[in-house]
Amino acid sequence: MKILLQGAAGRMGRAVTELAREMNFFTIPIGRDGTVQGGDVVIDFSSSDGLLSALSIALDRSIPFLSGTTALADEAHRRMEEASRKIPVVWSSNFSFAFAIFRRCIAEVARQLAPDFDVEIIECHHRNKKDAPSGSTRLILEAAAHVFEGGGGDIFHGRHCIDRARGKEIGIHSIRGGGVGGGRHEVLFLGNHEQLRIAHESSNRHAYAQGALEIARQLTGGTHVPRLYGVEDFLGHVS
Repeated sequence: MKILLQGAAGRMGRAVTELAREMNFFTIPIGRDGTVQGGDVVIDFSSSDGLLSALSIALDRSIPFLSGTTALADEAHRRMEEASRKIPVVWSSNFSFAFAIFRRCIAEVARQLAPDFDVEIIECHHRNKKDAPSGSTRLILEAAAHVFEGGGGDIFHGRHCIDRARGKEIGIHSIRGGGVGGGRHEVLFLGNHEQLRIAHESSNRHAYAQGALEIARQLTGGTHVPRLYGVEDFLGHVS
């Protein structure tokens, strides 16, 4: 498999390149001018502008497109949705298969326990991570949305200067520090007489790179029709 890689010089790009080499895949960095030869799939871990450039290459060559770029402008999401009518497109802020299963667990627990249990989320990443909460935490929020069934709730990022008892809400607590390249997410379900804690932790970026490469491998099999996919669509087919 030949991978056209946008963002090859970045942290995730380097992880993808290293792991691809171990898996006997070839990575071809996409240059600033976009002139690259060959390729079976495009993988992007860059920026909004870089994503759009890489997406254009995938469309021109009618090959699948996969992106893990976060903090995207609305235009990037719109363009991916448009492109998914012509080619398979996969976007996620977390490509770990274990994390996808973790999200399923969160959704099921929230469905079973809400609204009798309060929900709190704690996430920890390295000191250089810019976005808080993380994109993965936003995915957890989507999975835990059952606690708000029957009416809207509030999201609080910490509780500084909030002088009242806890209401119908989810609390998010972002920790930043150290040089760990992975991340830890823990969800607490807090009842009157018991607690349930569910956590996922990655030690480095290879967990995300491995998921992205596995999905890319499946996409190049030629059996996926043009549409917008998520990581959950590839669970159960890991070799």
